[in-house]
Amino acid sequence: MHCDLVNIFHAVDSLVAVLLFCLRSHLCCKGRVENILLGKCLGRTVPGHVSLVKATYEQHFNFYIYNVTNPSHINWFGEKPCVIEVGPFAIKESEQKKEYKFEDDGNSIWYKNYKMFVYDKKRSCEDCSYEAPIFVPNLPAIGAMADMGDPQYNVSKTAKWIISLGLILLGEYPFKVVTFGDLVFDGYDDPLLTLGHSSFLNYLSNTYNGGKNIIPFPIPNLKKMGFFVGYNNSNDEDYLIHSGKENIENIANIQKWAGMAKLPWWEDPRAAAINGSDSGSFSAPNLSKTDRLYMFQSYMCRSFYMEYSKDRTVHDIPGYNYEIPYSLYDTTLEENIGFRYPNREKVNYFPDWPVCPNSTSTGVNCDLVNINCAISQNLCHKCCTGSKVNDTYLLPPGYFPMACFPGKNEKAPFGMIFSAPHYLFSPPNAVNSVYGMDPNHEAHVPLSYTHEQHSGMITEVKFRLQINVPVYQNRHVIQTAQFPNKLIPVLWADSHAYLTKPAYDMIHGYFVTIPKAIYITKFMSLFVGVALILLIVAVKVRTRKQRIARERRNNALLKDETKGDKKGVQIV
Repeated sequence: MHCDLVNIFHAVDSLVAVLLFCLRSHLCCKGRVENILLGKCLGRTVPGHVSLVKATYEQHFNFYIYNVTNPSHINWFGEKPCVIEVGPFAIKESEQKKEYKFEDDGNSIWYKNYKMFVYDKKRSCEDCSYEAPIFVPNLPAIGAMADMGDPQYNVSKTAKWIISLGLILLGEYPFKVVTFGDLVFDGYDDPLLTLGHSSFLNYLSNTYNGGKNIIPFPIPNLKKMGFFVGYNNSNDEDYLIHSGKENIENIANIQKWAGMAKLPWWEDPRAAAINGSDSGSFSAPNLSKTDRLYMFQSYMCRSFYMEYSKDRTVHDIPGYNYEIPYSLYDTTLEENIGFRYPNREKVNYFPDWPVCPNSTSTGVNCDLVNINCAISQNLCHKCCTGSKVNDTYLLPPGYFPMACFPGKNEKAPFGMIFSAPHYLFSPPNAVNSVYGMDPNHEAHVPLSYTHEQHSGMITEVKFRLQINVPVYQNRHVIQTAQFPNKLIPVLWADSHAYLTKPAYDMIHGYFVTIPKAIYITKFMSLFVGVALILLIVAVKVRTRKQRIARERRNNALLKDETKGDKKGVQIV
């Protein structure tokens, strides 16, 4: 009986092993790094496979433009800006990684990521046509006015008056009406940009200034003004990433972007580091709730990380949702000093921040105290002066400068500032600095990715950013002599990416259906094994009972025969 039980357990174990082997064999080719990245298996294209090269997801951008409703009052009376959000202007994005090639014996992959954008009228709001007019800050003019106040260009008072008069003659004012299409993708002709790149200006510079530009600050290298002019069917530079061949934990981590291992526009080494994968498009398998997922966002000119937020199910696929923490937008923290806005104009944009309680400390000799007034926990110290640090002013949490032209290895043409939409990560007094802000975590959190935790595959992406322009009062420039010191929001973008149905079906099949089937099969196998054991035991018991009964009958018959023999014997 013992041998029979052992054989049954071996049979059950073998059945489970065969099932697991079949599953492993089926997934084996898809588990190889090259096939994960290229979406191929043993020379065959895998239908619905999530690959690096061919996108298996759909992505939509919703743009929301902040229409300035009181431009004259801002310009001439220094009133608080009032904006109304207009949108969504829907754009369908498609992208594909091209020109890819393996390097370093298959340990690295080089590629370019091409993007295409198409206006989607059906998803846009009723009044959100591609030609819809919007009142927005005039970035070339505001940029020129800001440069006149930048000490690095050392523009004299006389030159400021002359240039500001010239801007008026050109028709350059702090605010202007543009269409959505021109502001975002097509670009529009701007008089200052046209003049700055004209042969007439070159003639004046060569004739009267020895070949040196007579405008004392640089004119942006733009033929037309627009945030994403020329981006359609273009790439955000080239990438060199780890293939994961030597270590699967490094899969898709960036080695170089645009041929650089560090970002040149950040001076701090931590800020300049390129961490994680391209926009978080890949992660290592077997994720846990304690993992940090790193990524590089070329459109925001820096790296980020996300932390576990909650369990979330997408298309019946259980997963982990990771979000960017508030702290990454807080440049008052010591670890984020490298991302601070330089504020060379030395303007206090948020005079109501920080809110410091009345100090009750007495007898503190600040000459004898060594306090770092540049970090958040010390801003309200008696020996510090709030947001004023090193003869300029810090921005509150929630802001960092646009250091590059989004997605390009070029410095930003104007002084612009990134934030979470509606100043989500900023303190209340910063949110209230502009009429029209209404932050909501679910709708405005900048980065939110959901992953199937076993494979690490992404099942949904939400990516959001907001662009703001700083304006400040400069009494030597006619147009800004009465300006308030404010950050004015220009637009915010909401990108939502999700997989195609074949991709969802593939993930659901491999990581939901099959594991469930194996789980059920284990219990079925155990049930069958137990049933077989009970059946054999029952058969054994019955057989033994029958044998005992037979033996008893045989013994009884033998006893009866023995008694009969004794009765038939006579003693003489």
